[in-house]
Amino acid sequence: MDAERDRLADALSGRPAAKIAFHAPCSLQHGLKVADVSTWVAHTGGPRILRAAASALELPDEAFAASWRSLARVGNLSSTGVLHVLADELAAGGQIPGSAGVLFA
Repeated sequence: MDAERDRLADALSGRPAAKIAFHAPCSLQHGLKVADVSTWVAHTGGPRILRAAASALELPDEAFAASWRSLARVGNLSSTGVLHVLADELAAGGQIPGSAGVLFA
């Protein structure tokens, strides 16, 4: 219980990486599991944000490859950055119709 309370305190502290670590595992609901997701579109808030999300979801950094490319190309565009990543993912194609994708900002 102490570990959960500490995670909650970190999440409420205003530190973005801590918030991601707390909320990311809870975000997949309705029976959707991380392994079910074929496309990840993550907010490009910076390396710390992307690494925290990958760690919280137990994914390799490559899962957010489009977000990393966008971050390198145009930087952090605040909350609109995730829409640029989505556009890049859709333009690249390769999504399987009916497969799960997750977008988060």
